Amino acid sequence: MMPTPITTLHTLRELGEFEPAVLALIKASQLNPGYFGIHNNLGNIHQEVGHLDEAAAAYSKAIEFEAGSVEAFISWRRAHASQGKLGRSGRRLPQAIAISRTIPRLTTILAGR
Repeated sequence: MMPTPITTLHTLRELGEFEPAVLALIKASQLNPGYFGIHNNLGNIHQEVGHLDEAAAAYSKAIEFEAGSVEAFISWRRAHASQGKLGRSGRRLPQAIAISRTIPRLTTILAGR
């Protein structure tokens, strides 16, 4: 049985093979540029290795394609917070607040608490 692309991605991450995982996701984004999961996973990998600018950019792209993604908003906010760039996260705050009304914990995270 052939491994699925997702299985391969997770295996690469578990082995600490971040560069091949990033390259695979970049290739996948070229084939399917509007797929939320590709950009969200790319953000996760960048955040794991400390490439916070790249992580924030990938999460921002994920949010473009799936505006209601709580996971991408939280991750995007944390990437900015890790860099001390909380002001940058303000540009998406109205959008985040709109979805946070259904998820009270999101409001706390967006506020940086």
